Amino acid sequence: MTYEKIVAKVKKAYEAADASKVEGHVAIEFDIWGEGEGAFYLEIADGKASVEPYEYYDRDAKLFCDAEKVNMLVDGKLTYAAAVADNAIGCVGNAEKVALLDLVVLKKAARKTAAKKAAKKVEAEVEKKAEPVKKAEKKYVKKVEAKAEEVKAEVEKKAEPVKKAVKSTAKKAAKKAEPVVKAVEAKAEEVKAEVEKKVTAKKTTRKTTKK
Repeated sequence: MTYEKIVAKVKKAYEAADASKVEGHVAIEFDIWGEGEGAFYLEIADGKASVEPYEYYDRDAKLFCDAEKVNMLVDGKLTYAAAVADNAIGCVGNAEKVALLDLVVLKKAARKTAAKKAAKKVEAEVEKKAEPVKKAEKKYVKKVEAKAEEVKAEVEKKAEPVKKAVKSTAKKAAKKAEPVVKAVEAKAEEVKAEVEKKVTAKKTTRKTTKK
């Protein structure tokens, strides 16, 4: 992260901030080492905060830290009081004035800008790395679908003679069964006629006996 980007981020965060809880005048200089090396100052006056890319000689305190700590302070992941107390950042001057910066309310949008950018970057990276996998999956799925269609066609092709054989066998069986069915039906008619004949004879006998 360059010095210009660091200053721009802090400037954007504090220009939209609510510093009304900070009474009096506060001027803190930030000296960044390592990546983004340089100095800038944060000033609060009349409840308003401002950030400029210069040194501030009539300052209340000077903070020494790297770009990562600045980002953490702006993103709300680290408080000034805790950072100074734990020596996470170096401090020369009035530490109580530095702690007043924790009273400044940064807008959520400003705090979340870095997190959103980082999330989008990660998401884009994941998508980029996942693209070959997705293409491979699609290609594999198409191959599987094509193979399934091929197998289906082959099964249907092999099943066709079986279907025809079953139909032919059914027809032959029905044809062979036809005489048997007719014989059974004829026998049934004979039995029926015989039964009716016997019933009629019994009725006649009863009538004769009564007379």
